[in-house]
Amino acid sequence: MIKLEIDRNSETSLKRYVFSAFKRNSLLIIIISLVLFAFIYFAIYVIMIIRFLNPRLMEDFANFILAAYPDNVPEPETQEFFLYIFTNNVGCYWNPIKLLVWIPLFGASILGLSFLLNGVIVGIVAAILGLEHGPLLPIAGLLPHGIIEIPAFIIQWAAISRWQITTVTLIFNLVRGEKIDKTKVKKDLVDILILSITSIFLLFIAALIETYITPSLIRLVSKNIKMGDLGGSESLFYSC
Repeated sequence: MIKLEIDRNSETSLKRYVFSAFKRNSLLIIIISLVLFAFIYFAIYVIMIIRFLNPRLMEDFANFILAAYPDNVPEPETQEFFLYIFTNNVGCYWNPIKLLVWIPLFGASILGLSFLLNGVIVGIVAAILGLEHGPLLPIAGLLPHGIIEIPAFIIQWAAISRWQITTVTLIFNLVRGEKIDKTKVKKDLVDILILSITSIFLLFIAALIETYITPSLIRLVSKNIKMGDLGGSESLFYSC
């Protein structure tokens, strides 16, 4: 009975920590979400205008994205593809190049660029595929894993943003000789850890869906709209 009570108390404490972390960073998460979706909307709007004014330029956009897509990517629906997607998405926690986002102040500019690139790429891919092949294809190719992957990235960026805010504030206080609120710093670090673990877990689930479910949905929709050959467009989904 005592052990059971301890387990329940531990579970309650964990839930309270997680809830508190998200509550304290709710404004940051909302701002990041608005910025990301603003970039997505902007990219979709621009592609639609380009399609109306110069269809050839839209094709060049698609070819540019496909050209930037690595040639050595494993085949979908394989364990290798899952590992590729998952490790790439959580790269800011282990990849030396992506770890630059954690450098105080300097990493903030890289993080901002990441907002821009990811939002624009998602918007461009959705717009191109939707205009060329109808709305069902981008919905099937992006929505199933995107409803988990996009929130996971938002939480990931919130963790990095919180780190930037905390470390930069700490450095400025040290330089100015001002008193440091150690309690707040500890809370911020715990929040960063909780947000990071949550994002990694969600990206794991999203990578499973993108690996084993998304390809089947793309084939199903392609068959229904009588598109046996997407002409390489299927690869656009995996650039997101």
